[in-house]
Amino acid sequence: MQMVVHHGTHLDAPNHFIIDGPSFDQVPLNRLYGPGVVWSFDVEEYGFIDVADLEAARPRMQPGDIVLFNTNWWKRIDDPSYTRHASLTPEAAQWLLDRSAKMIGVDFATPDRAPSNRPEGFYWPVHHILLPHGVLIAEHVNNLGPLSNRRIEAFFAGLNIQGSDGGPVRALARVVD
Repeated sequence: MQMVVHHGTHLDAPNHFIIDGPSFDQVPLNRLYGPGVVWSFDVEEYGFIDVADLEAARPRMQPGDIVLFNTNWWKRIDDPSYTRHASLTPEAAQWLLDRSAKMIGVDFATPDRAPSNRPEGFYWPVHHILLPHGVLIAEHVNNLGPLSNRRIEAFFAGLNIQGSDGGPVRALARVVD
């Protein structure tokens, strides 16, 4: 079987950007599920989600949480504006790492800058901050609206593809608050 593992809802394994990082099949199963939060942000094209936004978000994140970002951008998947999505700032990524996020997930293509909004020398800072520390990144997550601003339990059941730098997932979540 041949497939693109970074299409649709998927997880990035550390070796997606870190040469000697674990591949998807080396990620322990307990990294793929757990408690978390879904935070909603109203963002414009090429907008940034920064530390101040994370500090104001409710409910508060707890160490070990899966943090999912609902911007409703997933609704634009068939529109050219989908490629002009928001992104997390490197400072926001560091904030999440400092507070022991287990995983993050965004409802657009990447938590880093959109392709048409990258400066010269762009180096994928959000990926480079999170992945070396085992913080997985879920991309193209959708249908987060009913879970917005709630505590959840999330499951990212990914295909265990040996040596892969990512894997398609069936993402499930339920409200627990």
